[in-house]
Amino acid sequence: MTPARHAAAGLLLMPALARANHGSGQDVSGPLLWSIGLLCLVVVLVLLYLFRQTMLASERRSTSSLLLPEEPGAPGSGPSHFNTLFALTPVPVSIVRLADGVHLEVNATWERVSGWSRDEVLGRTTRDINGWVSDAERADYLAVLKRDGRIDNLPVRFRLRNGKIRHFLSHCRIIEYARVTCIFSAYVDITEQLQAEASLIELNARLEQRVAERTAELARANASLEASLGTLKLTRDELVHFETMASLGSMVAGISHELNTPLGNALTLGSSLHDQVQGFRRRLHDGPLTRSALDEFLDDLDQGSGLLTRSLERAAELVTSFKQVAVDQSSERRRRFMLDELVNDVLNTLRPSLRHRPVELKVLLDKAITMDSYPGPLGQVIVNLVQNALIHGLADVAQGSIRIEALLSGEHEAELRISDNGSGISAEHLPRIFDPFFTTRLGSGGSGLGLSIVHRIVTTVLGGSIKVSSTPGEGSTFRILLPLEAPHQTPPAPLVPPHD
Repeated sequence: MTPARHAAAGLLLMPALARANHGSGQDVSGPLLWSIGLLCLVVVLVLLYLFRQTMLASERRSTSSLLLPEEPGAPGSGPSHFNTLFALTPVPVSIVRLADGVHLEVNATWERVSGWSRDEVLGRTTRDINGWVSDAERADYLAVLKRDGRIDNLPVRFRLRNGKIRHFLSHCRIIEYARVTCIFSAYVDITEQLQAEASLIELNARLEQRVAERTAELARANASLEASLGTLKLTRDELVHFETMASLGSMVAGISHELNTPLGNALTLGSSLHDQVQGFRRRLHDGPLTRSALDEFLDDLDQGSGLLTRSLERAAELVTSFKQVAVDQSSERRRRFMLDELVNDVLNTLRPSLRHRPVELKVLLDKAITMDSYPGPLGQVIVNLVQNALIHGLADVAQGSIRIEALLSGEHEAELRISDNGSGISAEHLPRIFDPFFTTRLGSGGSGLGLSIVHRIVTTVLGGSIKVSSTPGEGSTFRILLPLEAPHQTPPAPLVPPHD
């Protein structure tokens, strides 16, 4: 096989490769187009070279035969390399006269692509067959050819016989053909590639629009979620405030009931002492006062004043405990305190609510534990855990017991344990007991916030940890580890707003 036939065979593979690339969905609008253009340029140069060599050989043989016939007919009458390549080139190729643009020769691919037969087009110009899409494009085409003497990869548009318009990359050279100055042109159809590129651009635009729309939707969703989260946080803070106020209200009711006994005793004793003083004064006024009468009066006065003092001391003790607990729970003020004193103050406010219930309170406290922390939140934790035991654990127990222990755990931590012998917590509920609004007694005294508040205070305010263990039917134990010195932080908002 001759080199020309090798080249022709290689060129014949180009459409198949182009179709394969197009079918695979690859983007051929860039590097592939320039590769095709470059390959076509090589083909044109080879054709020109062979054409020139054939013409020189013909002139040396002094024959009148031409490489390609001047008159319309089959391309070439001899076994010419040029004729073979011209005929088998897989891209449209034409030779037109430079002076008037009349077609002198076209190849089979040109016929197939344009829809015009060779016999119909030879002797006619491109304008005669309405091939140019516009006169302006034709003028630009000729201007480039006149300026540069050649055309490489110039995008042009041609109208086919069926009226459709297709896009090509044009390659042109000026040659001498049959002793006439002609334009040798080759065209690469890039219509499908441009359509694919336009489709890709449109697809990218749609994708960008979808991304923008999705981003806007996500932004709106995030804004809505942030607003909802803010509302939930505000609601949670309000519920914590209400829960704390309810706890204080319960303590006020208990303290009021507890104060009623010592204050009532004090009032009774005061009235009795007043009556005894009035009777002693009358006896003294009526006549001589015997020593035995004086001794009796003094004994009664001593016993009465002693009972009165003890009653008032009990009332003062209750008021002091409640005052300290109320002050601590109404704010999150940091201070140094003894852990056993804090626990006893809190329990003194809770004992009135336990007096008429079958519940025994057992306290075992290390008296040497000093903490630098937040007594108010810690007192709230103790109150909530005791109330949780009363409402949930001991509600159906005939004889209940709550045990509170405080001891050192290492050098820098204290451990607080609050346990009961109640009904316990089921295994399915145990992982959820610290969740907000989770309760097994909704509508029966449970709000679902007590243990959630405990967990938040212990972990965020006090810097500790809390764990729970429980066996159904045997009770529950809450184990709290607290640093002796709470972490320093920006003073948090009061649990209860201060009153003027």
